Amino acid sequence: MNLLIEQNEKYLEEFVAEWSSAYADGKVFGFGMSYKAMLPSFLPSEMSTKLGGIYDNNAEMQGKIINGHKVLSPSAISKGSGEKYLVYTVDYVGVKNQLAFLGLTEYEDFCRYSDFLCLWHWFKNSTLFIPTLHVSVTTKCTLKCESCNMFMPKYQEHVSISLDELKEDLNKLFTYVDYIQDLEILGGEPLLYKELSQYIQYIYDNYSSQIGAVSIITNGTLIPDEELMRQAKRYNIRFVISDYTPAQVAGYPEKLEKLLSLFEKSNIHHRLSTFATWKEFDASGELSTLTTNELRDHYIRCSPPFKGLANGRFYPCHITWSADLSGKMQDTASDYIDLSVSSTSSDLKYNILRANMGWWKNGHLALCQFCRGCDAAFPNEIPVARQVKKG
Repeated sequence: MNLLIEQNEKYLEEFVAEWSSAYADGKVFGFGMSYKAMLPSFLPSEMSTKLGGIYDNNAEMQGKIINGHKVLSPSAISKGSGEKYLVYTVDYVGVKNQLAFLGLTEYEDFCRYSDFLCLWHWFKNSTLFIPTLHVSVTTKCTLKCESCNMFMPKYQEHVSISLDELKEDLNKLFTYVDYIQDLEILGGEPLLYKELSQYIQYIYDNYSSQIGAVSIITNGTLIPDEELMRQAKRYNIRFVISDYTPAQVAGYPEKLEKLLSLFEKSNIHHRLSTFATWKEFDASGELSTLTTNELRDHYIRCSPPFKGLANGRFYPCHITWSADLSGKMQDTASDYIDLSVSSTSSDLKYNILRANMGWWKNGHLALCQFCRGCDAAFPNEIPVARQVKKG
């Protein structure tokens, strides 16, 4: 049974019970940033202390002993063993295809950690847990990537979100949400946002106990100001730097090296995110003839990881907000959850849980007709961060 389609509460509660029992000895696929980020935050205590096996694609990790267990290659996974694996990885779709090739079945043999944890906390603690949430503070950017997945080159006029609006969005969200593992601040280029430090301070003054970590996603072209550097040390803010060196933008390698050197010298938590290729999200009419059922299947295969907060709304795919703002498409009330609408708290919380899990009232979003997303059925690999030609 597909967990992304199944919405029967009895089945879901049974799923949580079965996986909680099977996870007593903790089989983990992926021991990188995703897993480590969970340890100090919202993992059930029995899962953070027990670890029965570790599998990882990183050849440099394989053979190492962690928590008394040797990190194994996925080739050691065998079909029919009865073991269950929680997958901690950014590239869940890629690992999902890899495990399926080995003969394993999603939600029977393996499951994305965030899917399980969202349900675990809902049924065990009556709390609403969101693994990752995006907040875009500006659409302005120092680069002009031709195939930006936020459709930034489509904008006729770029905007920065007011600080008051950003604060109010958080206030509305935390009326219903109990905990966010990772709040990711992005743009455009967020370091262009003049009130970023004030926004960071508001987050920690008001919601530090409800957020595991704050990350800033930057393209590596700008240096944080002194106040932001102080906050980064004080609150252990994580910088995720997108490495666009392959794009061969003039002066970019020097700017990136300067930023990395500063972070190393200042002992600032940072990670360089590298890409062999990008995927062209803009479908340019390619998906316009898909039927409702085909669009639903496209949405499920994509399993959009970009949950977002904007305009007082929770977006199951944050790209919808930017696509609408850029003029690429027009969103409708069926593409988001309005956090301002009068509703009982339990009803709205459950709707947010469903949206976060990938269950959507129409089966897909309006954006799905315009965007390939992360769906492997519509591949279109392109060069990383190719810039729009001037003129």
